[in-house]
Amino acid sequence: YKRQGYQRRVHGVEQVAAMEERRIAIGAPELFYMYPTNEGVGSIAAQNATLAKLPIDHIMPDIHIGGGGALGVALDDFARLPDFPQSAINCETNANACDMGRALAEGGDLNDWFNAPPELAARMHARTASFCSERSGHFDGFDQGLSFFLPNMTWIQPPGYVHAIINQTWQDNAVTVSGGQADITLSAQISDDKKTLVIRVSNWGSQTTIPLEIVGMTTKPDAAVWTLSADVRSAVNTPAAPMAVAPVKGYATVTSSVTVPAFSYSVYVLEA
Repeated sequence: YKRQGYQRRVHGVEQVAAMEERRIAIGAPELFYMYPTNEGVGSIAAQNATLAKLPIDHIMPDIHIGGGGALGVALDDFARLPDFPQSAINCETNANACDMGRALAEGGDLNDWFNAPPELAARMHARTASFCSERSGHFDGFDQGLSFFLPNMTWIQPPGYVHAIINQTWQDNAVTVSGGQADITLSAQISDDKKTLVIRVSNWGSQTTIPLEIVGMTTKPDAAVWTLSADVRSAVNTPAAPMAVAPVKGYATVTSSVTVPAFSYSVYVLEA
């Protein structure tokens, strides 16, 4: 892998130019090209890519990061070469953890992605969490599966449930949200017909009440709530207790505030 990464950095422009020439010749769909470094395309490679008339916005530095922060790395990459409109992709979040703390990091980082301004979001092509699934007992220094398996069972770890909850409550349209504070990140999305509002809260600290004001939409006070929480950030699910940390669906009255438990990821679904 390191050798391949070196080759791509040294000969990347020539390789992309050759692939683009072949793609056009056979009428293939557009291709995107991952560049194997967090630091983005270097200045000399950027000049050569521009001279070669390559599709610069299809060149994506592949950002490998811890539990979050790829947006900040991408912004730094873009700022170094402001006239080179490269994009970015976050193909690994190597957090070296699968506990409730990792779940909160996933929830917080995904809130950041959902809140990204349009000009940044347009240049960020994907985010993937490492690892999707991992064999229990196979410890390689990065015990970070979102799910684990044994010959007789498969179970989800707390960060995996964050993704499951988001999948179950997905809405396409991000809306402006404020009210974040120490240990709290927020995001909100609305349905296409503007009849369903989703509010996502990742709370790294103690139980807290967050003031809530919804502008431009009148919602019913009764809300469905998905809550994933634990007594400590180090809580994990084991083969003996595979559901020790699992989401609970309930209902709450939401008017001017919401109260979220300590060490929790909560999603509120409100209807017009």
